[in-house]
Order: sequence, then structure tokens, then C-alpha cells
Amino acid sequence: MLCNDILSNVYKYLKFDSKLKFRSTNKNWTKKISITSLGDLEYHQYENINDRILLNYPDLTELNILNNKNVTNVNNLTKLIRLDVGGTCGVDDKGIKKCIKLESLRLGCNDKITDINHLTNLTELDLDYCYISSEGMKNCTKIKILYLAGNETISDVNYLTDLTELQYNIDSNISYDGYSQCKKLVKIYK
Repeated sequence: MLCNDILSNVYKYLKFDSKLKFRSTNKNWTKKISITSLGDLEYHQYENINDRILLNYPDLTELNILNNKNVTNVNNLTKLIRLDVGGTCGVDDKGIKKCIKLESLRLGCNDKITDINHLTNLTELDLDYCYISSEGMKNCTKIKILYLAGNETISDVNYLTDLTELQYNIDSNISYDGYSQCKKLVKIYK
């Protein structure tokens, strides 16, 4: 039993390739140990992931599919906590409807997602160069960290009373009046 505990702890720190090799050394490990993260993949690895492949990893809690057009739906990954579907990723509003446990979502440059109101557990949100408006995220009131660089649609986040960090740039549509009521805000990056 102690050996299993040690191996399980070692397994947590392995990169994806090593996890696959580790699991293949013993068929009992394949059943006992699940892969929970595809967040540390190299670009040449995650560009080949598609919807069908993701069906084999129902225990994922972290996934990075930035710029991956082959993935359009992650609804089977109901345990996801961290998700990056930025850039030219194929995931749209329908493709994340069941990911209600998400706490961190990176959408940078994804123009297919416009409504995330069902993601009420979000605490970190990247909307850099996105088209989500305040209306499309009004129910996400637990957000503590928000990135709005280049976001021209959001001008007011005063309803985010837990917001502690805000990052935006000259291309953003937000000004001091749009966050002046966020009393917990301690870090502002312009």
C-alpha cells in the first residue's frame, strides 16, 4: 500500500508523455490512475487532440487547447476546473455548457464564446481581445482576477465585488468609473 501511495505522488508531477509511459508499464495502473491534466502539453502534442480523444479522459481537471480547431466540445469533461480555449480553438458556447465546475477560464481571442453566465464558480477569467459583454458574464460574480486587454465590449465591472486584480490596456473599453466600486481591488495593470 505504501508503494502505491509513493507511486501515486510521483505520478502527479509527471508530464503527459511520462504519465502515458508510466501507466503502460502496468495494466493495473491504467485502471487505478487517471490522467487529470492536459494543461502542460507542448504545442505539437495538443494540436492533435480532438473531441474523440478527449472522451478517453473523463477525469480531466485541467485542459489547454489554445488554438486547437479540432476540439469543439468539452461537455463530457464535467470535472474541469481550469480551461484554456483561447485563440482559434473550435469550442463555442454550446461546447462548454456542462463545464459548470470551472474556476479558471482563458478565452483570449476566442470569438465563438459570448455567454458564460452558467459558469458561476469562475474566480479567474481571461477575456483579452474577446467579444463577451458584461451581459454575457453578469452571473459570474465570484471573479477575483480579470484580464480585459483589448476587450472593447466591457466597460463596467463594478458588480464584481470580489475582484482583486484587473488587467487592461489602451485598447480596452474600461475606465476608472467602470471599476471604482470594486473595493477589494488591489492590483491594476494598465
